[in-house]
Formats: sequence, C-alpha cells, structure tokens
Amino acid sequence: MTGKKWLAAAGGLLLLIQILRPERTNPASDSSLALSQLASPPAEIELTLKNACLDCHSNQTVWPWYSEVAPLSWMIADHVKRGRAELNFSEWGRYQSGERAHLLKEAQELLEKREMPPWGYRLFHPEARLSDAEIAALSQWAERERANLEAAGQQTADR
Repeated sequence: MTGKKWLAAAGGLLLLIQILRPERTNPASDSSLALSQLASPPAEIELTLKNACLDCHSNQTVWPWYSEVAPLSWMIADHVKRGRAELNFSEWGRYQSGERAHLLKEAQELLEKREMPPWGYRLFHPEARLSDAEIAALSQWAERERANLEAAGQQTADR
C-alpha cells in the first residue's frame, strides 16, 4: 500500500469511528449533597478541587472540545465514569461518615504520591498541575475534615 493510500485509509477510518459516540452526561444533582455544601471548604481549596478534581469526580464535568473526537472521546468518557464511581463530590452527602473519611484518606495519599490528577489530565489542563503548596493545603484540609468526621462519628457513638 502506498503512502497516499495508507493516509487515505487512516483518514477514512478516523472519520468512520466518529459514529461511535460515548455517553457524555452530567447527571442532575441535589446541590445540598455536594461537598461544598456539607464540608464548606475554604475558597482556595474549592478552587483547587475545581481545577484538578471536579471534571472527573463530580456531576459538573466540563467536557472540552476534544472530548467530541474519537478515540479520545471514548477514553475521556471512561475516565469520568470511573472517576465518579470511585469518588463523586456532587454526591458527598450520600456517603456515610466513615466512608467519607476513608475517601479523603485515599485522595490524600494519591495526591501526595502525585498520582492524582492523572498525568493525561494534567497534560491538557495546566491548571491541574498542582504545586507543592497546593498539595500541602489540600492534604491539610483533608486531614482536618477527616478529624471532624471522626469526632462527629465518635459523638454519635457516645449517645
């Protein structure tokens, strides 16, 4: 196959796969269940979460233009689906107190190991490239929030 035929075949295949569209939705949410309502994080923490976490870990995903183009669209939709399944800040109120504490601990560990946000997300979203100071602030906030959840759980158990 010549170079021109190969290029034409690849282009045709790229056009053809655009027909296969993944589901890209932002499910309706009850705002009273959102982390921002229940935990009231400081403004700088909310901004960091918005820039680095909420596209995959909430129901308020901002779908960029390239999420319309296969095969990227398939990967992005799958990442969002898996991210929401692991941790959804829009559904924070649906988690039990102990589960919230556990999720915060896991998030804290992934942040500190720089495994979150994933490198592929950081590649296209420079605002998600967290500084050491942002990671430290998020980690400290998560630690305080976990302590609050554990204290509230202890008070409930004492009653």
